[in-house]
Amino acid sequence: GLVHRFPLGGRDLSYSRIPVGLMLGEIAISELDRLRENLISRRSAGEAVDTVLARVAGIPEMDAQRGVAVLRGNAGKYLDLLRRFVESHADDMRQLTASLEVGDHDTARRIAHTLKGTGATLGANRLAAAATRLETILRSAPEAATPEAGLRAEMRAEMAAVTRELGLLMAALSPRQL
Repeated sequence: GLVHRFPLGGRDLSYSRIPVGLMLGEIAISELDRLRENLISRRSAGEAVDTVLARVAGIPEMDAQRGVAVLRGNAGKYLDLLRRFVESHADDMRQLTASLEVGDHDTARRIAHTLKGTGATLGANRLAAAATRLETILRSAPEAATPEAGLRAEMRAEMAAVTRELGLLMAALSPRQL
C-alpha cells in the first residue's frame, strides 16, 4: 500500500494503513489523495474565476459569497485561499489520528480547532460544523485512555464528514476537462 509521511511534534511519522481503531476507510482517503493531486497538477489550467466560483457556491451550505466578502470582493484571491486550504489540510484527519495514536491529544484538538476557524472564515459551513463537533468530542475525551466505543464512533463520523467536505471542495476547485 501507499506510505504517507508527515511531521508530528518534531518527529516524522509514517504509515501504510490508517490505524483500525479510530479511522476512516482507505477508500475515502484514497479519493481525497486523488483529488488533491488533480488539484495541484492542474492548478494553472486558467479556468474562468466565475465558473469555478459557481461550482464552489453549489456545494451545500457553502457560503462563497461570505468568503469573497471577507476578501473585499476579490473572488480570485478567495479561490486561491480555498485551494491552499484544501491542499494544506487534506491530511489533517490522518495527522489527527496519528496524534491520538501516540497520545498527543493537544495536537488532535488543535487540528480540529484550526479546521473549524478557517473553514468558517472561508464560508465552508458544513466543514466548520463537523470540525466543531469533532473538537467538542476531543475536548470531552479523557486524555489518558482510549475513548469509549460510542465516542470513537462519533469521532469517526465527524472525521468522515470533514474528509467528505474537503473532497467536495477539492472536486469543485479542480479544473474541468474540456
